[in-house]
Amino acid sequence: MGDEYQLPQRTLWSNAERRCLNLLQCKTKSVTTLLQIHAFMLRHSFHNNLNLLTAFITTCASLAVVSPTRHHALVQHARSFFDLVRIRDTFLCNSMIATHFAARQFSEPFTLFRDLRRKTPPFTPDGYTFTSLVKGCSARVARREGSQLHGVVLRNGLCFDLLLTQVNGAQVGHTPEILLSGSNSKSNKQ
Repeated sequence: MGDEYQLPQRTLWSNAERRCLNLLQCKTKSVTTLLQIHAFMLRHSFHNNLNLLTAFITTCASLAVVSPTRHHALVQHARSFFDLVRIRDTFLCNSMIATHFAARQFSEPFTLFRDLRRKTPPFTPDGYTFTSLVKGCSARVARREGSQLHGVVLRNGLCFDLLLTQVNGAQVGHTPEILLSGSNSKSNKQ
């Protein structure tokens, strides 16, 4: 029970919202069920409920991994739903970025990240966002994106050594000099 998504304390949830969230938490195993949940969300105007949308996008990501033949359609479906939301929180954006990575669409998360940073109000990334993007850079061996990402991390005042510790060389181990270029951190000297 500790890893289940909990409803926010101060939000009044209707029975329909609770039912929808429960369906998403049941680890939906089929694309058909997911599409039915999506239709239910649209029918009841839940497309602006960030908690439900985050759960929906996370479920799309897990199904994209399980069903590789339909992963592209699932991610596009999640992305079209994501694009309907005008005001997005960090959790929702991180979920969409992770969904693209789960479907092995390595260029899309970077495009999405750049687009989100240009919006008004701009997306405020957190450590999870950068950890996902660093893993994506290393999977693509994307030197330019890695150095740009390093600049964004430094501008946002995040501890990059902690970020590398979180990633712990998982796919980054072969390119740390790229991501640390220009940094005066202790890990650069090692």
